[in-house]
Amino acid sequence: MEQVEKQNSNMDAEYDVVVSELVNRIHEYVVKGIGVRFIDREVEAKTILYPYPYLSRGIRIGRVTVIMGPRGCGKTELAKALTYSAMKSKRYTIIYVTHREVKGAAKTILEVAGLGVKEVVKNLIVRMLPDIASKIITTSTGFEIPAIMTGIDIASMLRQLLAHKEVVIGFIDEFRGSAMEYRQELEILPNILRDLIDVDRKVKLIYLTSDTSASELCNLTGSKIDWWLTWNLPKQYFKKLYRELTPPKHIPFNLIWDISGGNPRELIEIASTWDIGHYVLRKIEHVRRVIEEYIREEGKPLNEVYSEVKIHVGNLDEAGFLKLWTYLRRENIVIDVDNRFEKLTPIHETYWIGKEKAYQIPVYYWILKTISEQKTINITPKQVLNTIKTAIKGNTQPLKETKT
Repeated sequence: MEQVEKQNSNMDAEYDVVVSELVNRIHEYVVKGIGVRFIDREVEAKTILYPYPYLSRGIRIGRVTVIMGPRGCGKTELAKALTYSAMKSKRYTIIYVTHREVKGAAKTILEVAGLGVKEVVKNLIVRMLPDIASKIITTSTGFEIPAIMTGIDIASMLRQLLAHKEVVIGFIDEFRGSAMEYRQELEILPNILRDLIDVDRKVKLIYLTSDTSASELCNLTGSKIDWWLTWNLPKQYFKKLYRELTPPKHIPFNLIWDISGGNPRELIEIASTWDIGHYVLRKIEHVRRVIEEYIREEGKPLNEVYSEVKIHVGNLDEAGFLKLWTYLRRENIVIDVDNRFEKLTPIHETYWIGKEKAYQIPVYYWILKTISEQKTINITPKQVLNTIKTAIKGNTQPLKETKT
C-alpha cells in the first residue's frame, strides 16, 4: 500500500512539472485577429491537462466530455492555446478539430501538436480515408481534409496515437447543426474509450459547444458523458484584455464590464468601432426578433409576454419554467448553469447570474429590464444605457460587484 501511494505521489509530482510547463506556454499563444497574447485560464488549462481518472482531479481520462459555455467566452481560444503549448511536447499530443464549409463543400481542419506526431497523424488519416488521400492539404499546424471526420473517427485516431504518447487529448469544436443530432454519436463514443483507462496511456475526447440546447442532451446521456461549464473572464483579467485593445478615454471600463460581463468576443466586437450605442442596438434587435417569434408562434398577448419578461428580470431561476425561456436559450441569450455541470470556471451569483440560470452576457438582462419597465419591445440603446446609469447612480443591488 505504501509503495502504491509512493508511486502515485511520484506520478503527481512528475505531472505537476509537465503540466505547469504546458500551462505557462499558453500565454505565448497570440490570438488571431487582435494580436494579443492569451490571457488567464491557468486553472481551466490544468483541469483539462491533468491525466487522472477521478472527477475530483479534473476532466477524466478515458471519458467523453462536453464543455459548454457562453458564446465567445473563450472555449475555442483555450483549446487552440493548449494545442499551441503542446507543439514540442514529448509526452502530450493534442488534436484540435473543427469543421468548415467552403463553397458548399464540408472540410475538417485538424491542428496537431506533439513532438514527432504530425506524420503519424497524416498516415492515420490516409489509412482512414484512402479515397481522398491525394486531396489532403498539409498546413503549418496540421491538415485540411475535404470530408467530415466524425467524433468516432477522431476517437479511433486518438486510440492509435496512444502508441506514441502518454497523454492524448482531442478537442472537437462545436457540434455541426443541432447538439441534439449528436445524441447517438455521444452514446457510442464512451464504449470506444472505456478500455483506454490505463496507468501508462491516457486519453480524453472533449467537445466544445456554445449550443445551449446541449443542456437537453445532458439529461438524455446521463452518466455516460461528463458535462462541464466554463464562463467569461474574471474582472481583473478582462480589464487586462480591455487595456490591450486601447479603448478611447471617454469609454469607462465599468460600463463595458456591465454590458459584456467579461466575455472576450463581445469586448472584441465592441472594440471594432467603440460605438457602444450601435453595439447595444444590435443586441436589442436580436432580443426583439426572438420575442416577436415567440409572440407569433405561441400566440401570446403582449401583456402576458411583459409579465414573463418581468420574471426573467426579477428571478431568473424561476423563468426556466416559462416557454419564453426556451426561446431565449435557443438563441443563446440565456444558459443553464445548474449542478448538472461541473464548473471549469468559478461562477458567482449576481444580478444576471442565478443559481441555476443565467444570461450569457449582462446586456441581455439590461435590455429585458428596459422592456419590462417601458412595456414595449421597441426600446432604444439610450433607454438601455439610462437603465444601467440609473442603477449605478442609485447604487442598487443589481450592480453590486461579485467575487471573482
